[in-house]
Formats: sequence, C-alpha cells, structure tokens
Amino acid sequence: GMSSLIIGLASADPGLAQMLTAKGHHVYLALGSEDRGDGQLLTLRRPRLSQIEAGLHSLQFSENEASQLARDSARSMTFLRRLMPPALGKIPPWAKAPINQALLAALFLGSWDEDFPGDIALMETLAGSPYAVVAKQLRPLAIALDGPLRLSEKVWKVASPKDAFILLSKFISQSDFSNFLVHFVAVFK
Repeated sequence: GMSSLIIGLASADPGLAQMLTAKGHHVYLALGSEDRGDGQLLTLRRPRLSQIEAGLHSLQFSENEASQLARDSARSMTFLRRLMPPALGKIPPWAKAPINQALLAALFLGSWDEDFPGDIALMETLAGSPYAVVAKQLRPLAIALDGPLRLSEKVWKVASPKDAFILLSKFISQSDFSNFLVHFVAVFK
C-alpha cells in the first residue's frame, strides 16, 4: 500500500485536511488565532528569539543578520518568511490597495491603549474616523494568521513594525506624514 505522507498546508479548503488525515497522512495546517477547531488542534508556541537566531545562523546567516531578522520577525514565522530575501514580493492581503487609513494610523502610532483617552483621540484623528469604526476595521487584522496587529486586552501594537513599514510605506501620502508630524510634535510639547 501507499505510505503516509507529512503534508504542510498554508491554507486549505474546508475538509481537505480531514480527507488527507482519513487517508492516513499527517497534516500540518497553519491557522490564525480566530480558528478554534474541534478540539483536535495542537497549538504551537512561538519560538524564542534565541531559537530563531540559532536556526538562521545554521542556515548560514551571519550572527548580525540572524539577530536582526529574529528581532524584526516579532517571533512570527510568517513575518520572518516575508523578511527573508527569497520571500520579497509575497504581499499579504492587508498590504494591498486599497489600504485602510486606520491601518496607516496604527503604523504611525506603533501601539496604543484603549484605556487612555489621549491614545483614542490621536487614533481617531490620524485615522479620520470615530474609534468604534477604527476598532471594528482593525480587529480582523489583529486575529488574522499573518495580521500586522496584535491585541492583548485593550492594548494594540504593530506586530512587526519593520515588516508593516516595508509593506505599507508606499501607501503613505505626504499629507498622511505631515498630519502625523503635526500631532507628534503636539504630543511632545
């Protein structure tokens, strides 16, 4: 008979993984935090920075390159894959036009806390929308597998600022940047 295979899927049609496992294969499927499954999921922890560095170093990256890539990856294999030279050009859906103004505002802020009214006001100003609208637009980007944002209770942050900037910088207009600078200066006066 046929021997079982180990199959890795980046995404799958519903039922494909089940069909493959029913035929005796071992299937690894990358899922986002929004995927709950049926209790048969094994959740892997993000690797430590030192593990990523060691892995990159074993792939012949210099110590400096390995360290920089590990830090810029925010411990995400998805981000790391995009930051590595052969992956250039693989653009995630959130980094394709049209770009949500709230996402650009998040890029400028880097992080914000929903418990601080000043953070909320600044996000509303930069995004050009009420905060309830902004949060509703950004929430799917915080739970997506390769999303640019992380949300922990009421604190938001850009998961990998370098990754996000590389992918989104071409969408930043002069007026976006000028608006940010005006408010940046006002916050630090």
